[in-house]
Amino acid sequence: MSLFSGLYVGASGLVTNQNALNTTAHNLSNIGTLGYTRQQVIQANKNYDT
Repeated sequence: MSLFSGLYVGASGLVTNQNALNTTAHNLSNIGTLGYTRQQVIQANKNYDT
């Protein structure tokens, strides 16, 4: 794995975790909203070419 692909893996992990935190905050802020259904973040593995 090259340096840039390693940096990309790290950056994509940070973005994914930020999206998960944003979704959790959104779900908590709408907990009392009538008819609101929670949102989910679905994470999957991605194969990187080396």
